[in-house]
Amino acid sequence: MIDRARNGNGDGAGGASRALWWAAAAAAGFLAVRSARRAARRLDFDGRVALVMGGSRGLGLQLARRLVDEGARVAICARDADTLERARAELAERAGDASRVSATSSPPCAPRSARSTCWSTTPARSRSGRPSA
Repeated sequence: MIDRARNGNGDGAGGASRALWWAAAAAAGFLAVRSARRAARRLDFDGRVALVMGGSRGLGLQLARRLVDEGARVAICARDADTLERARAELAERAGDASRVSATSSPPCAPRSARSTCWSTTPARSRSGRPSA
């Protein structure tokens, strides 16, 4: 009997390398599609207004930094006026334009009063056309 693995007509080493090549091509295709989908879902914050409650330190400050880096106008709120002012100064320096950063010291559960101290901008609209919160 002829050994098919030696002459390349069977499922020997030649078939295994072909299967490996197809598996690598499928994996590369999957990764390319996944990367394209992620890029399409990426939010564009350039020129948008973001309100960050608790933005003077910790996770809120990290989020505010990232939003400033992405081009958003950022309003931060906090209870402690001293740390709030330090955070506002840092973010304004990072933004390169002090008008892109606003700060207010307000009670913890008062988002409406915090919004009223932010910039007067056209309110965002939901899909139904009504102003969103």
